[in-house]
Amino acid sequence: DERGFDGREFEAAALESPARLDVRADADGEEKFRAQIRGNFPAREVLTNEAMREALGFLERIEGRADWNIALTVNSAEGEDVRVDLGIDSDLAGVALGLPAPFEKAAEEAWPFRLEYPLDGSGRPLEITLTDRAALRLDLPDSHAAPRRVLIDLDGEPGPLPPDGLVRISGTAERLDADGWVSTIIDEAARGNGMGLLQLEESAFHAHEMLLMDRVFSEVDLAVGYGGDSLKATFDSRDIEGEVRYIVAADGAANLNAEFERLALPEPESSGLTMETDPKDLPALHLFVRSFQYAGVELGETRIEAFPTASGMRFDMVDARSEAISVQASGDWTLTADGHRSDFRINMASE
Repeated sequence: DERGFDGREFEAAALESPARLDVRADADGEEKFRAQIRGNFPAREVLTNEAMREALGFLERIEGRADWNIALTVNSAEGEDVRVDLGIDSDLAGVALGLPAPFEKAAEEAWPFRLEYPLDGSGRPLEITLTDRAALRLDLPDSHAAPRRVLIDLDGEPGPLPPDGLVRISGTAERLDADGWVSTIIDEAARGNGMGLLQLEESAFHAHEMLLMDRVFSEVDLAVGYGGDSLKATFDSRDIEGEVRYIVAADGAANLNAEFERLALPEPESSGLTMETDPKDLPALHLFVRSFQYAGVELGETRIEAFPTASGMRFDMVDARSEAISVQASGDWTLTADGHRSDFRINMASE
């Protein structure tokens, strides 16, 4: 009629898939217009586009299809500006997220998902919520621009955005795969990708379990920052206390500098681990631990100095000294046609 229209369950198609479409307009209502489409669509096509996947290669790890409810709404309450919003809802059942924890998801799991995207140029942030898992807020100047600032809250309760140019992480993760995220960051850097003009604000958060060096550490307070050419992480828990810096020089050479007050390595998570890394591709390593425990043995104050060579990794110094044991070693780790090989000279004295 002259005040609006209401059409339901139209047959439609979207993303090369069948869908159902509802359209409604109401001149007298607060919601002036709604177009809503429902269907089973590929998650990668709904959540990303080709430019995003080119910029962030890890988005290619999103696989599978799910049921989606996508709505465009126009709202205008009396005395208020018109609001135009895109809302996307799904339980993500059928979608696998091949990302490190806490964003590792098997296809059969259901994770309630909600995206709200303002299209009216109001300056409101884009918001993504994974119920009881995480919330993401992005300040987008317009639909085609990179975000000016980003907040990732692991409690699912987003707070205020950080200053312009920064990414902030807060909250508590049930499990954090630090190995996986460091590998992802390094892979993106090798592809020439970063976070555009954004830098990671030094952010503090907590992990009930953290996977690092293929070991699980419990109840870890973690502070991280990434900017320019370096990634910095500070750990504080019963078994790991110290700071790690991963630095990439202008010539592409990488250094891993680690200094710990305490490092007690539990048993590794993997058994029968197959080493795929070529040692000559590893960063130079500078490690100092004031109190180092490995395999249940207290090694005391420990230093390791190593650097990559044309054929592998050269360990100039491995030095550990405690009241119970003294170990000094040097040698080479190489990758040959026959596989990995270690050649070390080791001196050990112990009661």
